[in-house]
Amino acid sequence: MPVLLLAAYATGIVMVRFVAPWNISGLSVTTIFLFLAWALLRHSPWSTLPLLGMLLLAGLTNANHALNRPVQRQHISSFANSQPIAVEARVVFAERRSLGGYRLVADALRVFDKSAAKKTSGKILLHIEQGESRVRPGQIIRWRS
Repeated sequence: MPVLLLAAYATGIVMVRFVAPWNISGLSVTTIFLFLAWALLRHSPWSTLPLLGMLLLAGLTNANHALNRPVQRQHISSFANSQPIAVEARVVFAERRSLGGYRLVADALRVFDKSAAKKTSGKILLHIEQGESRVRPGQIIRWRS
């Protein structure tokens, strides 16, 4: 059974290249239909089919969401290019990695390029390979990347 569940989710991820993205109303109707089918069939041997359909739909939706860039103009991903910029962010999470170094999750606040500072938003995952870090959640950090 767990293999079937994983296969349904993975199939949804693979299908993202072949199926056009659905709008929210189509996803809602399909999810409600699958849930009602599961509720009606939950005591029968066919009860796993709607569940597999929901997992396939979840894989498709999550993969589609991951492949599309955010549409906000000030999102941090819109500043990614070949030129390095300075980024200022507030640390949300910091941990020491077992293999050495640190991993930080930060909320982007501003970017600084040649012309001026610009407000930005979005989460950033930083990996610090070497050295010590005294950064704590809530602190504001700045780096060039």
